[in-house]
Amino acid sequence: MIDKNDVQAAIVPAINHIGNRYYKDMYFNKIKENSYRYVLKIMSEKWNEWISKKEIRSKFKGKESVLNNALKALIDRKIILRKPGSRGEYRLQWAGFAFWIKVFAEKLEEVIGSYNGGPTATDK
Repeated sequence: MIDKNDVQAAIVPAINHIGNRYYKDMYFNKIKENSYRYVLKIMSEKWNEWISKKEIRSKFKGKESVLNNALKALIDRKIILRKPGSRGEYRLQWAGFAFWIKVFAEKLEEVIGSYNGGPTATDK
């Protein structure tokens, strides 16, 4: 019989597999700017619930113009959604993407950064 422990043991490898297939390319290849990835990390704190630009801005450490460019690029690349009929509210398309960002993305950034000789998450 499958119990709660079986489900918990299977969920992380399953999300990792899904992430490698669908999210990794979007996160690393469709986005070249670390500041844009930082916006996704901020948004992932809300899973795939709506988050206001004001709330993102309060946590974002870059310039206003960089935040505006990030939001526009992420919308244009269909990585985030704009709330219909509302101004300045956004969300990730999938809760699974938020989970993948929280659990796997930073670890992958460290590995890729170390491999490329770039800064890792711990260098920031």
